[in-house]
Amino acid sequence: MTALVQVIHPDNHVWTVTRRFAPWQRVIQPVNIPTGDYKRYRFAPPRPRRTPAEWRHERRDQRKSQHDREIRGWQWLYLAPLLLVAGLAGQALEALVVGLQILVWLVLLPFALLEVIALLVREMVLGALRLTGLARARVDVVCRAAGERILSLSVLTVRGSGTAGQLAKALSDHLWKVQRPFDPYRDPVTVALLSRAGTHVVRHHSVWSPSVPAS
Repeated sequence: MTALVQVIHPDNHVWTVTRRFAPWQRVIQPVNIPTGDYKRYRFAPPRPRRTPAEWRHERRDQRKSQHDREIRGWQWLYLAPLLLVAGLAGQALEALVVGLQILVWLVLLPFALLEVIALLVREMVLGALRLTGLARARVDVVCRAAGERILSLSVLTVRGSGTAGQLAKALSDHLWKVQRPFDPYRDPVTVALLSRAGTHVVRHHSVWSPSVPAS
């Protein structure tokens, strides 16, 4: 995946126009399993906002729980040994978990190497097909907010790697000039750019415009 251009809007939303070499999303991520960092690449709709009453109720519960957890007076005499034992047990458990993560990572390492080899072979074949125009190239237009949450994800395909690069440059210039979300259906300038490049919109999910499923 090659990030061609990033456009930062005044609302701190970062738009990235990306030419992806892989035609589909990665499903198997063996090296990320032990750490629990399983990367997701998908549209995440915004969470519903809490009402003021819910916010006050949550703050009241937090203050109550903090007050209940406070250790006062003579409680230290019999809780101190328990806290010490709990701390030592927690450190031993953490060391055990780290050891298991290392073991799992070592077991999965050969599968990760096989995946890398498969990716290289696949990309060599796809690269040749795209150069000859037999396979379509993929361009993603992504908007991320704070925390890397994806607010807009559009998947486009065009014929030819050169056309994909030109389309990505034209879309990034348009996003920079208009300073508004990417919309492949209702923005006339965007529609014209996509039409001239012979673009197929595979899917479009956005918090600002109607989502269109894969066709």
